[in-house]
Amino acid sequence: MVTIDKIVLEDIKDPEYPYKNGYIDMPLKLFGQMRFEDDDEKLGLSIPATIDLEAIIEPLNDYLLWLSDCRAALETFYLREHKEWIDECYDGELDDEWYNSLEMYSGTIDIDEDGAFSANFSCGDNMNDDHLLIIEISGKEINDMWFDG
Repeated sequence: MVTIDKIVLEDIKDPEYPYKNGYIDMPLKLFGQMRFEDDDEKLGLSIPATIDLEAIIEPLNDYLLWLSDCRAALETFYLREHKEWIDECYDGELDDEWYNSLEMYSGTIDIDEDGAFSANFSCGDNMNDDHLLIIEISGKEINDMWFDG
């Protein structure tokens, strides 16, 4: 569970960009595995400068709980959008091997002025291991999942 003391935010440097950027300074369970355990790796966070941190802690923890095991949403989107890879690599079905192979390189959670959450992750998977798998999420729905590289 994230507490206020685990959120590190930078001061606003550009008044034209009224957001505070920073990170969550603790390991987190995301996509079924502990992530960001190294001191050099942190989950990014971007929030409007006008939002009170206390007001977002509960919804942030709720969002992180969903992200901790959003396997069904990831698999449903992947099956629909990347069927050719699944047919070729997994005989048409995703299994524990695919989900457990997801390696997270970076990630950011964004909160907008209305308190809506979105997230972006750069990952690797075992289907297309020479490309990044970019996952874009709005709320609790996968918006896009594509290969970069």
